[in-house]
Amino acid sequence: MQQRLCGREQEYGMAVLPEYNPSRFKEFIDPVNPPTEEGFFRGWREKIVLRCIDHIVYDNYLNSTAIWDRIDSVRKIWLSNGSLIYVDMQCLLEHATAECSVHTLDLITQEKASELLINKAAQEVRKDMGLELLYFYKNNCGPENGDDLYKENTYASHHNYSYLKEEKENVQETLITFIPLNILISGNGHLYRNYNNEIKYALSQRALYMEETTGQQTTEKRPIINSKEDSLMKTSTKLSRLHLISCDATRCEFQTWLTTMTIHLVIRLAEEGWKVPYNIKTSNPVARMRVINNLLLDNDYLIKETLDKNFIFLNAAKQLKYLSESEKDALDEWERVLNLLKDKAYGKLIGELDWTTKLMLIKNKMKKHHFNLSDVRAWQINMEYHNISNNPKRSWFSRLDELGFISHLVSEEDVKKAIFTPPPTRAQTRSLFVKLCSQNPRLRIFFPSMDWGTLSIKGSKESFYFGEDANPFIPNDEILKKAIIEIESQ
Repeated sequence: MQQRLCGREQEYGMAVLPEYNPSRFKEFIDPVNPPTEEGFFRGWREKIVLRCIDHIVYDNYLNSTAIWDRIDSVRKIWLSNGSLIYVDMQCLLEHATAECSVHTLDLITQEKASELLINKAAQEVRKDMGLELLYFYKNNCGPENGDDLYKENTYASHHNYSYLKEEKENVQETLITFIPLNILISGNGHLYRNYNNEIKYALSQRALYMEETTGQQTTEKRPIINSKEDSLMKTSTKLSRLHLISCDATRCEFQTWLTTMTIHLVIRLAEEGWKVPYNIKTSNPVARMRVINNLLLDNDYLIKETLDKNFIFLNAAKQLKYLSESEKDALDEWERVLNLLKDKAYGKLIGELDWTTKLMLIKNKMKKHHFNLSDVRAWQINMEYHNISNNPKRSWFSRLDELGFISHLVSEEDVKKAIFTPPPTRAQTRSLFVKLCSQNPRLRIFFPSMDWGTLSIKGSKESFYFGEDANPFIPNDEILKKAIIEIESQ
């Protein structure tokens, strides 16, 4: 079994709120360093929710803890489940899961736990501050301020995977071909306005905004493969971090799992020397992604061609040796889904893939109430599907879940537990440090800064690594406890 870490960074969209009085909210932001009036305007609601999350984990969940930190001049909260939450770009609430093994369902519980926590914080802020609306959206684009609903801002769901650094070139070349084809499985569906001013349904929200094949940017000239080098792991691991910004946010648990596993299997193919056949490569992956995304449902030839290329990856992955049970399950489900798509049996994937679920919902409502895609009601369904509220009257996803349409791979108890419990990777040791700091704040004097992989030690050029030196999959709890005892005794 080939191990691999995975994780996601999700930027949450937010509903537009009524006018506000900044002075009323300042105390909720940062009582130690209150913002100036100028710096207050951008992201004020997100910062209030961030502060509320801090209150929730301290006051409401007695067995959970959190610590504030400052990274690159941004205030962030490390949670005791190993995850990180902060306001990015000064205006987007973002949650980054702890590192999980692809062979478990931990990524699903981590993502669902973040939805639960952010939604609870939003509810408390609404109640305490008398706000009419405060809802967060797990999607990848939302309307700019103004009357034009289809003039959008885009924000990301970054997918992260560990991989063998020495195989970087082949991994990137393989994924550049695969990711555009894989929006059949990874896409979350979207209504958009095309160049002819027509409202169309696309497979993916994020694919609409990809501009380059590879590159280091994340907010401008967005690439399919983000090539920046920040491995977040020790050199001795021989691993690096693959940072994908071209995939969608997913609400369906099955889709979260299958998207993760298909990308893992394709990375494994590349690491083990498999080469993409010349006849399925393209000189312009961005153009291919847009064509598949925009025309697939209306073009039988394109459907067949895209599916045939997906089957090439699937059949290659079937030849991998020493497959784990999770990999075998993923191969079976991958094949089942591709065959259903081949038969255009989209209704059989309701509750499993977001784009099929949302498409069937919109079609059903249009037929029942006699409207078309250009109607604002179609746009509202498209947006409110992604509302993370657990109120079925506010969120179409929650409504479908209440009616039994959504498939689940993890239980509600698993999700609630994941608010406090880290995956058994190096995240477990980072979680331990968070808990120890909550019990003894003086520890931050000895360990002034931390990141995903390391703790800086005051007065030393050495750093402490949360995972074993050459193995980020293994926690390092006992070594951390020993190091703290030695430092405190000095």
